[in-house]
Amino acid sequence: MSKPNAILNALADMKLEVPHKYQLNNFLQSKRRKQSPPVVSMGSLEDFVDNYSDRPTQVDCSYVIKSEFDYEGKWFGISVSTQRLLQLLDKHDGVQCDATYKLTWEGFPILITGLSDKDNVFHPVSMSLTFGETARDYRFIFKALLEGKDMTERR
Repeated sequence: MSKPNAILNALADMKLEVPHKYQLNNFLQSKRRKQSPPVVSMGSLEDFVDNYSDRPTQVDCSYVIKSEFDYEGKWFGISVSTQRLLQLLDKHDGVQCDATYKLTWEGFPILITGLSDKDNVFHPVSMSLTFGETARDYRFIFKALLEGKDMTERR
């Protein structure tokens, strides 16, 4: 229970001392600040991505297939996959991509890209973290898949 009115009503029902609403709000804000994870800067995110951008020798190890950081426009995109998953792109004509807001990172959506087989079973190919769901975000994801697929074919 984290809504002030619900907490105040519960305290009153239990016949306990009820604080002023502003006192409760201050307490809850302080508690949330202590519990929430720190906000990660684009610079530290870019440093993290640099450590995982090398294509591994094993086909089932994940790596960053593409990343872009635009400090001026306050935008970023990171796409992760494996060589084996990218090879699935050769066997299909189309891909599906959608964001999920049940799985987010720092409030940004995670976009899952994949393929459906003839039995309508979805096979994920990549996971991307982008600033939102704009045309720029989807362009980044599809370019990442094309570049990742090309790198896999050249191997």
